[in-house]
Amino acid sequence: AASQIIVSGPILGRISKKWVVVLARRLVDAEGQFAGVVYASVTTDYFARIFPLFKAGATGSVAIRTLDSRLIYRYPEPADPGKGIGEIVPAVRAMFEEHPDGHLLVKSPLDGIERIYVFKKLDPYPLYVSIGSATAELAQDWERERQLIILMTALVALITGGATWLSYRWNQRT
Repeated sequence: AASQIIVSGPILGRISKKWVVVLARRLVDAEGQFAGVVYASVTTDYFARIFPLFKAGATGSVAIRTLDSRLIYRYPEPADPGKGIGEIVPAVRAMFEEHPDGHLLVKSPLDGIERIYVFKKLDPYPLYVSIGSATAELAQDWERERQLIILMTALVALITGGATWLSYRWNQRT
């Protein structure tokens, strides 16, 4: 447990007025005795720079939460910045306890969009990350693929039919 990282927060900085997460770890000396604590404060601006790199779709979302389900950061941010930050969601907490990794179909309480979420515990850190794709977007992608398959099938049927007709006509002449 000497190397266990503790995550505290998110906490709204009194001076900076920015949300921060505190990461801390116990230090031990060569004899295994307590030698102090090392810690770092990370603002949620860090996640604001990284999360847009994930391709979750136009209405998708990416979030990071603590083990007790406290929202640390969500991209895109809700219309009301800071909404949901630090709040415990009992249903999410129960889901994390039952299934450390998994998926879920649910309507987001932050923006009302129905998404399929995939979540995973970030071992060895006491954090979860989730990525949600809007079901409406997934349905549009599926519909485009379905139409393309129908078009390709019709094209193959047309070519096959034309080749069969030409073969028939060729055999009639000989």
